[in-house]
Amino acid sequence: MEPLRRVGDLEIEEDLEFQRAMWRVQKIGWVVIGIIVVAALLGLFGNGPLSRAVAGQAGLRFRVEYERFARYKAPMSMTIRIEPGVAQQGRVRVWVAREYLEAIAIQQIVPEPVEVLSQEDGTTYVIQVADPSKPASVTFDAQPDQFGLQTIRIQVQDGQPLRFRQLIYP
Repeated sequence: MEPLRRVGDLEIEEDLEFQRAMWRVQKIGWVVIGIIVVAALLGLFGNGPLSRAVAGQAGLRFRVEYERFARYKAPMSMTIRIEPGVAQQGRVRVWVAREYLEAIAIQQIVPEPVEVLSQEDGTTYVIQVADPSKPASVTFDAQPDQFGLQTIRIQVQDGQPLRFRQLIYP
């Protein structure tokens, strides 16, 4: 540290090298805060363009619209869009893996299932479809009960299961 020096009528203790280092740290801090604010506005920590996602694969006759980032104990929704002709006898069977169902609390399913079949590896929801020749959708309104990275497996009818991930913030 430099000794006291006289500036005009004042005796000032100054360390310009330390002050310049602090200014650099402050500038870096402001940039980091700005990046966090922009990321939050874009949806990295909840609703927004970065949070909305669509999962689907070639050959599957459905896709899932979901929130890539959700918050623990906050409402969220997941919509399964089903192509025309998938329903058999006016019904669609949607299977959801047990691991995911243990991590969330389902608040509501729209349309309401006409039958719910519980199996060892998951639960099948049987949904009545008004017109099988038109696209159908099933919306799950839920609330996460566990935080962390969740793997979601969903299957429609007896087709290939779709697997994707969702991050639940504490």
